[in-house]
Amino acid sequence: MFAKLAVFATLLVTLAAAKPLHPAAAQCNTGHIQCCNEVQQSHTAAMQALLGVLDIPFQNVNGEVGLQCNPISVIGGLSGTDCSQHPVCCDNLQNNGVIGVGCVPISL
Repeated sequence: MFAKLAVFATLLVTLAAAKPLHPAAAQCNTGHIQCCNEVQQSHTAAMQALLGVLDIPFQNVNGEVGLQCNPISVIGGLSGTDCSQHPVCCDNLQNNGVIGVGCVPISL
């Protein structure tokens, strides 16, 4: 009986340590890590007009749009660029990376 209790307690501690109580902020697995001065919802009329003028397809955009973006290099968990505005992970970069499309906020 004690052995079963010990195994159960060990598994419980392992699972508790593996799964945080609070969900972590989204991380950037396949996109581009950017620091954007402004982040807007992609579905607003003003943002769709801006994307249309810049000839950026916006019909299938998921997430937000980052404006005035600069790349952030992250090596070993340390940021190479200070980002005091909005760190985001963007699916697609337009206009030499100045506009990020399909962005989600991340924590650095």
